[in-house]
Amino acid sequence: MSGHMAGAALFLGVFLLYHFSFSPVPTADGFWYLSNIDRSDHEGILIAHAPLSVYFFFSLKRLLSLLGLSVGTLSLMQTVNAVVAALEAVLFFRVIRLLGGGVLLGILGAALLAASFGYWYFANGEVQHLSLGVLLLIFYLLLRARLTGKPYGTRFVIGLGLLNAVAVLARQENFLFGFAPVAMLVV
Repeated sequence: MSGHMAGAALFLGVFLLYHFSFSPVPTADGFWYLSNIDRSDHEGILIAHAPLSVYFFFSLKRLLSLLGLSVGTLSLMQTVNAVVAALEAVLFFRVIRLLGGGVLLGILGAALLAASFGYWYFANGEVQHLSLGVLLLIFYLLLRARLTGKPYGTRFVIGLGLLNAVAVLARQENFLFGFAPVAMLVV
């Protein structure tokens, strides 16, 4: 099986698995996020630890509403999280392939990521998956650039900085991730 076919199959498998296995009840802080979005509580939406993530879901729900589509907030969050989790699994598959792993190892690694309890748990009505996708993208881009041996251009470094800023706005703990790309750039 080619890498592209494996990636497409992985995406579809993770999306379907997540989308059809989510609980009808959100996990952890999910009720709080849902309540703030449904009530248009801007203080709760622009919370310090994940303002961009919660605002993204609020804006998407509002856009769908303006288009005349009535979608439940939990269903919307779970669908977006299923898509993002599937994309993240494919990104992880690509990272393993870049590091020299075969297609089977890439699929197994991505499947283990997708099947891990914490990864699955926080996709069910939570907002963490958006920021994880940005972090995986940063790592993938850095790894790909590092393995090609090309010098890093100014635009590349600024782009990574902007992606890291987006990751931090999506989830505050991601500021810690900024140290890893700097180390990869310097070493």
